[in-house]
Amino acid sequence: MFGIEFFVALFVTAIIVYFIRKKFAPNKKIEEAQLRQKDTKRNMKIERRKQQNKEVK
Repeated sequence: MFGIEFFVALFVTAIIVYFIRKKFAPNKKIEEAQLRQKDTKRNMKIERRKQQNKEVK
């Protein structure tokens, strides 16, 4: 079967991956939130323009 070295290496690798993901996850959430807010504002402007164009016609 597998030796103790294999399980130790697997455990250490899992810990490293966990902390790397933990470090980068908050940055992605902040960027996504800002993009969503920008998209929302842009979509609202587009909708306003469409409504104004319908009223003019």
